[in-house]
Amino acid sequence: MHFRGWTKYLANDSFESVPFPEEDVMIFDVEVCVTVGNAPTLACALSPNGWYSWCSDMLVDETAFDSNAQEAKYRLEDLIPLETHRGEFFFPPGRIKEKIIVGHNVSYDRARIKEQYFLQVRTKHMNVVNQMSNLRVVKFQSFKYFCTKGSKTRFMDTMSLHIAVSGITSYQRALKLTAKSGLNALGPAQMKKLGLDSSILEWNDQSSLNNLADVYKLYCDKELSKSTRDVFVKGSLNDIRDQFQSLVSYCASDVEATKQVFSNILPLYYERFPHPVTLAGMLEMGTTYLPINSKWLEYIQKSEDVFNGCEMEVKAILMEKAEEALELLKDERSSTFSICLKKFQEFTTNVVTVRYKEDPWLWDLDWKVPKRRKSKTQSALNETPSYPAWYRKLLYKETDADYLPGPAKISTSMQLVPKILRLTWFGFPLYYSRKGGWGFLVSSIEDKECSSSSEEKEDLGMDDSEKDTHETTDQSTFPYVKWLELWTKAKERLLSKQYKNKKTGKQSITDLAGIELRNKSEASAEEIMDFIRGLETLSSSGLWSKGKRKKKADSVSSECSPHPKCMFVPLPHKDGPNNRVGNPLAKDFLAKIEEGILSSADDNDFANKVVRLSKMTSYWRNNRDRIMGQMTVWHDQEQVSLQDADKEPSYGAILPQVAVSGTLTRRAVEPTWMTASNAYEDRIGSELKGMIQAPPSYHFVGADVDSQELWIASVIGDASFSGIHGSTALGWMTLQGNKSAGTDMHSKTASLIGIGRDQAKILNYGRIYGAGVNFAERLLMQFNRQLSSTEARSKSKSMYKMTKGERKYLLNEVGRGLCDVFEDLRDKKYEAFSKNELRNLMDYHQIPPQHLMELVDKLVWDGGTESHMFNRLEEIAQGECPITPILKCCISRSLVPSVVQNDASQSNRAESNYQLLKVNWVVQSSAVDYLHLMLTCMRWLIEKYDIDARFSISVHDEVRFLVKSEDRYRAALALQITNLLTRAVCSYQLGMNDLPMSVAFFSCIDIDKVLRKEVTQNCLTPSNPQGLSSGYGIPLGEGLDINQLITKTKGSLEKVSPLSHPELG
Repeated sequence: MHFRGWTKYLANDSFESVPFPEEDVMIFDVEVCVTVGNAPTLACALSPNGWYSWCSDMLVDETAFDSNAQEAKYRLEDLIPLETHRGEFFFPPGRIKEKIIVGHNVSYDRARIKEQYFLQVRTKHMNVVNQMSNLRVVKFQSFKYFCTKGSKTRFMDTMSLHIAVSGITSYQRALKLTAKSGLNALGPAQMKKLGLDSSILEWNDQSSLNNLADVYKLYCDKELSKSTRDVFVKGSLNDIRDQFQSLVSYCASDVEATKQVFSNILPLYYERFPHPVTLAGMLEMGTTYLPINSKWLEYIQKSEDVFNGCEMEVKAILMEKAEEALELLKDERSSTFSICLKKFQEFTTNVVTVRYKEDPWLWDLDWKVPKRRKSKTQSALNETPSYPAWYRKLLYKETDADYLPGPAKISTSMQLVPKILRLTWFGFPLYYSRKGGWGFLVSSIEDKECSSSSEEKEDLGMDDSEKDTHETTDQSTFPYVKWLELWTKAKERLLSKQYKNKKTGKQSITDLAGIELRNKSEASAEEIMDFIRGLETLSSSGLWSKGKRKKKADSVSSECSPHPKCMFVPLPHKDGPNNRVGNPLAKDFLAKIEEGILSSADDNDFANKVVRLSKMTSYWRNNRDRIMGQMTVWHDQEQVSLQDADKEPSYGAILPQVAVSGTLTRRAVEPTWMTASNAYEDRIGSELKGMIQAPPSYHFVGADVDSQELWIASVIGDASFSGIHGSTALGWMTLQGNKSAGTDMHSKTASLIGIGRDQAKILNYGRIYGAGVNFAERLLMQFNRQLSSTEARSKSKSMYKMTKGERKYLLNEVGRGLCDVFEDLRDKKYEAFSKNELRNLMDYHQIPPQHLMELVDKLVWDGGTESHMFNRLEEIAQGECPITPILKCCISRSLVPSVVQNDASQSNRAESNYQLLKVNWVVQSSAVDYLHLMLTCMRWLIEKYDIDARFSISVHDEVRFLVKSEDRYRAALALQITNLLTRAVCSYQLGMNDLPMSVAFFSCIDIDKVLRKEVTQNCLTPSNPQGLSSGYGIPLGEGLDINQLITKTKGSLEKVSPLSHPELG
């Protein structure tokens, strides 16, 4: 037997219905029937006073099913009450109290709790008499004061606690999954026999995967069965009703397991994270709240309409091109006369001519046509058409639910699409290799040889071994003659204009400039010149000139070539030459199409249009399921008490399901909102953040922390070097640099290398996080295509030498003792030694090179602007138990030196990777300390000065609060003071008792009606062509610095005057 709502189980085996659990703390778990929607189906809770269970209306009453559930639209009545009675949609006076809810991945459970969607909290209630003049009747009407601070319930996530205490890296995760499949059962002797190092799994007993069963096994050493869970995932409501008792028991067992995990992990958490701000910050991060209105539904509809329109346009183009390709086969069998003529030609010339076989793009499609089967009732004039295999794959069956006539299954992700679009790279037909991906073919013999008509017609003359080295076993099917014609024309067109080398007066392929160089952008011209240089490289290898080819180049290219006289050249991949291009119509190639490098041989705009439309739809295609699947909860009109509430027909909210410590560095993780991009003019639906709109009489107040992690890294270096702000080169640049003036580190890097500031930011942070020269080289070539590989390598090395410095050695006592008897090095025995200097010392004492590290205390960086910072970060990372210098938070147990070797020489690759991860952890985990300090301080100021505000969301280095409009300037000033106090605490924790004015305050506080990156951003996109101002009536926001805020607030957080209510007289 089960009842609607909450049931409390008493000690005497009796039970009773209750409106909600009244205890201040409980362990909580929610189960959802996934096939119905995201609304809760049943739940269990355990408090100090006993057990509770909750059943939804849909589960108890079969007629209560709400069709809105499958559209991700829910009402407050569909959710679980934890603080209010049924039918209550505001907190009654005096009932708001602090509560703690504990769960595993508890943000999932929080999203299904009714009170968490309340925007306002009732703080005062009074009755007034309204005497109606005509009827002389006394009517009581309620007026309420509301504040925005939200519920005082907070959520503790055992999954986040586990990740902070015992989280693992992606590398360790792969090893752990391998261990679960059997490696762990091997003993040390067996692993040694197999060539495996048993030490790679020393951390295995200290950590686990994040699911409840594995976490329960780790902390409680017990098994937890999850087999019953499939009923909720795949079953129906009837299945749940039929198995109700066992499913409630399953839910209760999860609650019990969570309780035991919580009991064991909490002491570990307090031990490893001793500062109370760490827990307070995590609790505040778990209160995210995003208000929406009817514009959210309008946004989804507009995005879907534009997306579907673009998809239909692309499909129409591709269907037309597929039909054109099919004509190559249809023309041959169009009539009896044409067939007879074809047979006669074949007989007289002894050459079989089939049009598709002569097409350099379409020749290797599957053109097999099945034999026609004619039924007795069919006439010769009414036969069922037969199509080649590649075309049949594009056809729907008439019985398919989404049936469309013609080749309607075609899409840009299909391998045949670049072929039917007849794409070329610099005019050379594209070719797909199973081994090499997409590329193009170049001639491997000299032009004159290739153009010989007699050679074109003779047998290829390949022996069996030569045939085996190529991808296509039947190489005679490759239309070499037609391809050679296109290749020759493209090459001549590219190299038709010759220029003499100014220095030598001679002509070379490098000095050949094609007509394409005219009327092209500088970047495009440089790309063509790079390609020509590449052709010269091929020429020097004999790949298209007389002489013998280099065997290495031949073996690599010929493996992917369909013909022995062709060499395969892969298309350039943005991640480097070791990666295959899987689709030349991907968004990464849009610039190549716009510049004419990648184009269609048909001289039409089809390819350009297809890729442009594909890029336009890419954001919505990749994110639409997550966006449309957001659990949106809507308020009925009587549940909304907002000033000017009639401006929108409906209001609601989204609670992002945030894992408050979702990574090893304790950063919060959420798949949609914490990865949401800014609006782009060519991306459908990218105005997503602009659709989070503050309700009437509310504003968003927030800021971006200026170079937060860069400041943290630099101040750590300053503190280690001298204890004075700006005492290192990096620290000085951080203090003096200004983004708006173009003098900050990212702007300087961008101007020096010739890349954008955002690109320079990636480069700089990558270096701080431990990325090396190879990473910088790859990024430089990706960001600045005017750089050759050699130039990029040279710039990367110079940049790292100037910033990070050179690797040097500090001597230990033995090494210093050897210096005492070597006069040339006696005075610098306490300084960092270069490798050559150390070798000179060893040669002087006749010490073999293999004993070098026996003289070394540790490796250091020296001579760079960031050397002191890197040395301090590595010192922390190599400590006995690495901790953040700000709030003294420990690294995960899976990365402490006792279970992960800490080799200073970094000779072992895995250990080197761990070292880089730990350096990265120091910076990023310190940034999490910074965020927790900010959230805790802001919460304190909100409470202390009665600011009507609540935390909304934090994304990367952005924080946003939802604030009553009348308090927006006080909240903005509070946020400035929060930044001041947070940076002061960070400096104090590092041993510095002052704070430079240049970093004390945010450069700008954003006050806005929507959640967008910049207050002046109009969010123009294909789905929002009129922008937020004209399309949605959203005005531009305002950005205020500290001086402007002091003027507006008179420098005080106190309320200027009590809030007036004219309606109360």
